[in-house]
Parts: sequence; C-alpha cells; structure tokens
Amino acid sequence: MAHVHDHTEGQAVTQALRAVLPIPSRTRVYMLACGCPDAEGCLTWYIDTETRAYELELAPAQARLRHVQVTSRPLVGDGTTWSEDFLVPGPPAHRPTGRSPSRVSSPGSPSPTAAPSHSTESHQGITVPNHTPMTGCLPAFGRHRGYPPRDGWLRKVYLALLQDHAALRRPDATVVLGVGKSMVPAMSFWSQAFGLAARHGRDLVPTDRAHWLLDEEAGADPFLELDTSLWVLHWWLVSAERCHVPSWRYLFGYSPISRYSRAELQGRLVAAAEAAGHKSPARSVVAADIACLVSMYALRDRDATGVEDELANPFRTLHLLDPEPPAGGAAGRSHGVAVRRTAGRRCPDVVQAYASLDFAARTAGPAPGSISLARLASDPLGPGRLLLTGNEDLRRAVHRVAGRHADLAVVQSGDGQETLAYSRGPALLAEEVLATAYPALQPDAGRAWG
Repeated sequence: MAHVHDHTEGQAVTQALRAVLPIPSRTRVYMLACGCPDAEGCLTWYIDTETRAYELELAPAQARLRHVQVTSRPLVGDGTTWSEDFLVPGPPAHRPTGRSPSRVSSPGSPSPTAAPSHSTESHQGITVPNHTPMTGCLPAFGRHRGYPPRDGWLRKVYLALLQDHAALRRPDATVVLGVGKSMVPAMSFWSQAFGLAARHGRDLVPTDRAHWLLDEEAGADPFLELDTSLWVLHWWLVSAERCHVPSWRYLFGYSPISRYSRAELQGRLVAAAEAAGHKSPARSVVAADIACLVSMYALRDRDATGVEDELANPFRTLHLLDPEPPAGGAAGRSHGVAVRRTAGRRCPDVVQAYASLDFAARTAGPAPGSISLARLASDPLGPGRLLLTGNEDLRRAVHRVAGRHADLAVVQSGDGQETLAYSRGPALLAEEVLATAYPALQPDAGRAWG
C-alpha cells in the first residue's frame, strides 16, 4: 500500500528554500512535490524553478531541530551541481493527522495552514497532492512491446474493429492490419491507452470518442492530419483516470526535474511504482518503457534515422522531449531524457481550454462552478503539467477562449486568484470547446461522447 503522511513539514521546506534560492521573493517555483517517507522517516521534497532543480531531504526532528540536505543541479546549461547541509526548526509538538495536505508557502510567504481538499494551492500556485505518482495507473509497463504509436495505427485498428470486434484476435490480423505479428498487440495496447477502444469480454469495441475523432464521414480528423489531434490524443493518454502508461504520467506530471540520465529515470520510476502499491517492475521492462517514450516524443537527427522514421512517429512533431545528444558528443550523455517544459507554448488554445474543463469535470465535479488557474497550471494531473504549458501560456490561452464563449469567463476570486468560471457542466462545455477546433464538424458534434 502507498504511504500516507501529512505535510506539516511545509514550514521547514519554506525555511530551507529561503536559505538557498537566489532572491527568494522573485524566484518562480513552478513545481513542488513531496515524496513518501523512507524507512528512517526522512522526507524528500522536489522543487523546480525556472533554471534549477532542488532536492531537499528532511531528517526526523531531533531536539526541536531537523537536519536538511539540499542538492541542486541546473535544468538548463552547464551550471554546477552543489550540495549543502544545515539545521532548521522542527514542526510543532502537536501535529495534525489525516490525509489532507497543508498549504505550502513559497519563499517569503506566510506560514502554512491546513486545507481539506485533495490538492491545494498557495498564493503563487504551488500544488502539493496527497496521492503518490502512479496512483490510479494500471501497472502496465512494457505492454507496448517496444513500439510507439505509429502513423496510421489508430485508424487501422478503428476500421478493423468496425468490421469485427475480434479482428485483432483473428489468425489473419497481420493481413487485415498490414503489419508484422509483433505489432498487433502493440496496436491493441495503444488503441486502449488513448481511450479509442475498450474491452468487451475478449473483444475490443470502438468507443464514442473513437467515432467522434476517426469516423470516415463525420469524424473530426479521420487521418489524424492536424497537430491539434495529436495534442488531444496526448492529453487523453496521460490524463486518463485509468492511465495505461504510468511512466508517461510520471515523467510529464510528477517528475521533480526535467533532465535525467536513463538510469536515474529508471530508478525513480521503479520507486514510484512501489510507492503506488504496484509490484516492483523489472528494470529491463522499465528501460523498455523509457526507450519507447523517447522514441515517441524526441526528435531525431534525420541524417541518422531517415525521413521515413520521422514520418512514422507523428508525436515527435509535438517536441515534448529534447533530442538525445549523439554518442560521444559534447553533451556526453548519449542516454539522456530531457523534458521540454516550454513545449506547450505550441499547444492550441482550444486544446488547453478543453483540457482545463476536462480536468475541472474530474476534480471539481459535474456542476457549474469554477477552478483556479493556479491549480490548472500546477496540479500534477492538470493541463499545465501534462501539456507542458507554463502559467502565463495557459492563462493567455484560457483568457482567449473564454472571450469567445458565452458560458466561460475568467474572474478573480475573493483572495485575488484568477479562476475559470463555467455556467454549465464542464464536461459538456469541454466537448463543445474542442469541437470548435474542427470547422468541418456538425454544430452538435461536441456532444458525441459522455
């Protein structure tokens, strides 16, 4: 089972941040996450600023003081990696218990106070979830068989399943799909991971979402020719309530830093799986997950891979991962994984607004209401993290879409935070907003799935 702990250590984290961050009041902290305590009670916090990543390890309080070790390394450039040890006051003697996290202050802000929601926000939009990475994910490591989703695969599966729900189990499946035998289970996996097919006994059935997107006559984008569709598919993949790709979810939503060696990322994924209560995956399987993820999203040198390879991997056009440096190159890390945290600037406004409303429907409920832009930008499962959009980029996108839709508005809450307000159910509004990205759709096409 996953560990449960409260976050009253937030004050110690704030004091540690004040001690190490340059010009604390002006430093933007855009990611702050807490790991689970280890066997000795040490708690680890991960912080990303615009240029550096910090890892703070807080030892259990001794004589009202607690030891903190801070390690920092650059997120960009060739800056130095350093480590520092010091003491900070421990938490109060009488600590609240329970599953609710506390509000974590950023440097220079007031002390934390308790909050009862499943994820809370500080005045600068820092969110600390009370669930571990991979919670809610299927323990589905390596089920892609090493193949990222290739151009045409999702359409081929959809058309085959329209004719026969057992098409992928038939002996002639390779002939029907026009692929090698080892690719058939990979195509089945990706269709389910994107939410385009669902199990019905032993068969696979196209979902309403698949009909909305891929139908030959009335579909939004049957041949997936638009980058908008790739962004939507990426959102469906990593935000799914039963996520089929836990390694993807961790890297884009929960990863405390943006650049890893493959060995480092492998260790973090294994630890996250164990913290979520999953059986520890074999490291070779996790390594295959990382290789598939990089192959799916990282641009390659066309001289080395060929244009055909680039065209066969459509999700590379999203530029979500930086290309790996060549072996023996100046970077010296031929097996690096680097997330481009600004990649979401290229994500269409409509997709960011759709994802915001979709997230609101899942977390704030089905009724009309509102959700803060800070939460949308910083929650590990929100559009800011999963679509790699920065606070300002997401804010501008939501403002632009709200200005064109009568049922949406960006307003200020009582504490001065901007919120996205919606006068009708967010799930239905999300579909209607998304439909506007596809002019060929009929006016009611946004209501195709529930």
